Amino acid sequence: MPRSAQCHFQNGTLSFSYELTRKAVKNINLRIRRDGSIHVSAPSFVSKDRIDAFLLRETPFIVKTLSQIEKKPVFRLNTGDVLYIHGRPLTLRVVPGPAGKVYEKGDILYMETSHGDEESQRAHLYHQYLRQQAGTLFAASISRIYPRLQPYGVPLPTVTLRRMRSRWGSCTPARKRISLNTYLAVMPDGCIDQVVLHELCHFLECNHSSRFYGWMNRFMPDWKVWRQELVRYAPYCNI
Repeated sequence: MPRSAQCHFQNGTLSFSYELTRKAVKNINLRIRRDGSIHVSAPSFVSKDRIDAFLLRETPFIVKTLSQIEKKPVFRLNTGDVLYIHGRPLTLRVVPGPAGKVYEKGDILYMETSHGDEESQRAHLYHQYLRQQAGTLFAASISRIYPRLQPYGVPLPTVTLRRMRSRWGSCTPARKRISLNTYLAVMPDGCIDQVVLHELCHFLECNHSSRFYGWMNRFMPDWKVWRQELVRYAPYCNI
C-alpha cells in the first residue's frame, strides 16, 4: 500500500515542503500541481539522500514552475477578461440573452446569459463551451497521434472527457480507455498531442520508467517543449 508523509527540502535560500509517497514505482517522480503543492513518488528502497539529490537536479524546473503559478491571473469571467481557446487569446464579452450560449466572433468570446451577475452561471457556460471544443480537438489529436503507435499493437482507445483539477489525462489499458481533461481545449495542438501521446504510451508501458520516456522520445522528439507549454497555459485552467 502507498505510504505518504510530509517532507522538507532546503538548498541554500531555497526551501519548500513536499508530499512524499512511497509506492511500487521504478523511478522517482515529481509532480507540481496547479495549486503549487509539490508531490514526489519513489520506491520504498530509495533513500532520502537520493530523493534530495533528485530534487536538487530538478530545482530549476521547480523554481520556474512555482514562479509561474504565483503570477497566475485571477479570472471571474467578467467582460474584458482574456481567455484562451485552442491557444488563441480571446477577450470575453458578457451580454444579456436568454439562450445561455457561448460563441466566438473574431477575437471576441461572447457569452449570452440572463444571469450576467452570477459567476457560477458564467462558469457553467464556460465549462460547457470547453467541453464542446474539446470533443473536436481531442478527436483531431487522436487522428494525428494514434497512427504512430498503431503498428506497435496499441488499440484505438475510447476517449472520455472530464474536467480534472490535478491531472491532464489518465489511462485504463484494461478497458482500452483514456480520459482527457477538457481544460486542454484552451491549449494549442502541440500541448494536446503531448498529453494524448503520454496516455497512449501507457498501453506500451504502464509506468513512468526510462522505457516509457523512450517511447515518448520516439514518437514526439519535442514532447518536453510542449510539456513546458502546459505550465504556461495552466493558469487558464483554474476557472
